[in-house]
Amino acid sequence: MEIDRGSMVQGFFVAALLNFVFVGVIASIANRAADLKVVQFLLLGIGLTQLLWLTPLWLTYKRSGKTESAKGVLVAGGITFLLNAGYWGIIALVANQ
Repeated sequence: MEIDRGSMVQGFFVAALLNFVFVGVIASIANRAADLKVVQFLLLGIGLTQLLWLTPLWLTYKRSGKTESAKGVLVAGGITFLLNAGYWGIIALVANQ
């Protein structure tokens, strides 16, 4: 009997879908928020705020023995973080010129 370790692709796409959904929710909240600092943190810090929803997903996969799916969640989170950091690096370079 083979143990189901999940699928890295499945974990990646579930995490990516959650990122898209929560970015939409955050954008909606930001649209109605009065405090500009909260808006900036939520929208500009998506690389860090995604920890709020990806950590429980990763823990769920890990505890259920689906280690490959858990790896997919980490890959999706890492890609989102790196893309966000790259975009802000470009914006910082352009703003300083």
